[in-house]
Amino acid sequence: MADFNLAIETVLANEGGLSENPSDPGGLTNFGISQRCISESSKVLMADLAWKLAGDLHCGDVLLGFDEFPKRHGKLNIRRFRTSTVLKSTPIVVPSSRIITDTKELKASDAHQWLRRWGQHRIFNWSTTEQLLVPPNRWTNGVTVRLGKLFEPWNVIQTREAGYLGGVLDGEGSISTSLDFSQKRGNALVEQALRAAQTLNWTFYATNERHGVVSYRLKGDGSAFSHIRAAGIVGANRLLRKAAKHLIGRTIASTHAKHDAILAVESLGPQPMMALETSTKTLIVDGYFSHNSYPNVDIRNLTRDAAAAIYQRDFWHYDAVQSQAMATKIFDMSVNMGHAAIRILQTCLGITVDGLWGPGTCAAVNAAGDDLLNTYRNALSQHYQNLVLANPALAQFLKGWLRRAAQ
Repeated sequence: MADFNLAIETVLANEGGLSENPSDPGGLTNFGISQRCISESSKVLMADLAWKLAGDLHCGDVLLGFDEFPKRHGKLNIRRFRTSTVLKSTPIVVPSSRIITDTKELKASDAHQWLRRWGQHRIFNWSTTEQLLVPPNRWTNGVTVRLGKLFEPWNVIQTREAGYLGGVLDGEGSISTSLDFSQKRGNALVEQALRAAQTLNWTFYATNERHGVVSYRLKGDGSAFSHIRAAGIVGANRLLRKAAKHLIGRTIASTHAKHDAILAVESLGPQPMMALETSTKTLIVDGYFSHNSYPNVDIRNLTRDAAAAIYQRDFWHYDAVQSQAMATKIFDMSVNMGHAAIRILQTCLGITVDGLWGPGTCAAVNAAGDDLLNTYRNALSQHYQNLVLANPALAQFLKGWLRRAAQ
C-alpha cells in the first residue's frame, strides 16, 4: 500500500518554498499552498448591495460577508451576515475549473471553497471546487449536490418605466422584509407606478389605508430576499442601502432559498484568477456563499508540517494504490492540475471519465500493467502542451510542467 510520507516529499520538492511573484502560478504561496481565488469577471456583492467585478476590487473595499462557521443560537447553529473588508486582492495563475449548475456556469480555482449541501441534508459545509461532487463520507450515486445561494446577481433595467418605478420607490418607498411604497388615494403617481410595475411583470397590492394614504406592497416571487433583488433591478439605491443595514446580524438561512444543483465540474487547467482575502474570510460570489482562503492559515508563515497536513487532508486519497510510484505520480499531478489529473488517468485506463477518485478507479490502477506509469506521463505532457496551444500566455510555465510530468 502507498505511503503518504514518501509521496509528500515529491510534492513539497516540486512546490518549493515561499513565492510572492504574481506572475508565478499561485502568487503568494508557501509549500504550494496558495490563496483560493475566483475569476476576475465574477460578481462580488458589496456591503451596500451593489455588485462589483472581482477584478475591480481593491484593499479597503467593504463587502457583504458572513460567519465562516456557524455559531450556537438556542437549539440551532447559524451563520449571520457581517460586513467584510478586502484585505488583499492579487492576480495569480492556478489550476481552475468550470462549475456548471442548473442555472449558470462560473469559474474558480480548484482549491476555492464554497458552501455545499449534500443530498437532502439541510446542513451546509465547506467544499473545494474540485471536491464539490465528491461524497463527504461514502461513495453514492444519484444524489443532488447544491451550492448555497443567497440570490441571483442583477443588472439595473435601463427602461423609462423601470427608472420611473425606481424613483418612486426611492422617494416614497420603504424596505425591511418587504418592498412597499405609500401615496394618497387617487394620486396619478400611483397609477403610473403600477403601470410601470406591470411592464416588469410585477404586482403591487394595497395592504392598508390610513388617513387617505394607501400602502402598496410588492408581491414576491417566492424566492429568498426577492424584495431586495427587485429594488436593485430598478436602481432604488437608497432602499438598497437600508436593506443592507437590515441584513447585518440576520441569519443567512432562508426557508425560501433556492440553492442551485451542481451538474458538473470541468477542469480548465491553470487560469488567471483573483486571489482575495477578506476580514471575515467570506464573501458572496455570483450570488453564492463563498470562502476566500484556507481557514485559519497564515500562508506567509506556514510551516512544512502544516503544509503536509493540508495536502494529506485535501489531496491524498491513495492509500489503497499498490504501487508507490503510481500513487506518488497521481498525488503530485492532483496537486498541480486538480481533478484533471484523475480525468487523464481514467482516459489512460479506458474507464468512465468523471474526474473523481473512487474504488473503481483505484481498482483499475491496481489491475493495470507496468506500462501505465509511462502512458500516464505521456498523456500528462500532451495535456500541458494542449493548454499552451489554447493559451500561449501560459508558455512560460511549459518547461516546468513537462519536467514535472516526466518525473
